[in-house]
Amino acid sequence: MSAPVPEPRPRRSGLQFTLASLLLAMTSVALLCVALARPTRFWSEALVLLVLAALLTSVLAIVYRSGRTRAFAVGFLVFTLGFLAALVSRERLFRDPRFGSGSDEFISSHVGTWLFTKIHPNNYQPVTGMPGMGMGGGLMPGGGMMMSGPGPMMLIPKYDRDRFLEIVHAASALLAGVLGGLVAQALYATRRES
Repeated sequence: MSAPVPEPRPRRSGLQFTLASLLLAMTSVALLCVALARPTRFWSEALVLLVLAALLTSVLAIVYRSGRTRAFAVGFLVFTLGFLAALVSRERLFRDPRFGSGSDEFISSHVGTWLFTKIHPNNYQPVTGMPGMGMGGGLMPGGGMMMSGPGPMMLIPKYDRDRFLEIVHAASALLAGVLGGLVAQALYATRRES
């Protein structure tokens, strides 16, 4: 006598995540928080590289996978490229004086600017100038001024707002891609078989 074969359980149609995907999401959010807290060239370039790697990986997933994975990859690719196209057209093309007003910004730029002022409210740090390094028209060759004492006090920004905006744009593109992937998976799961 053989053991009875259990019936396969019906698959739930709601959103389901594996433990590994949740851990990846938490790690990604943590790294994004570090990047926003310290918006340096390293973090902005790392996130732009991550967007590029994710786009290329989604193309490979479209070619070599099937089912829900392919649906997610198609949605990710379409929504990420759509977001980037809208960003570039709005920020570059329409900000050209020939095509639109110079103050038009994409929504992620508005969010990034607001977020920058909230995360880095005191972005300027005082720096004391070095003696002999004046700012113009002095008596030394090369335009420097000889001063006695510690030198003039200047305020320079700790973090570059443009780097911060690059990080926000890259994170927004990835978020748009993930949302697109989830929409595509939902559409794939509810399609009718013909």
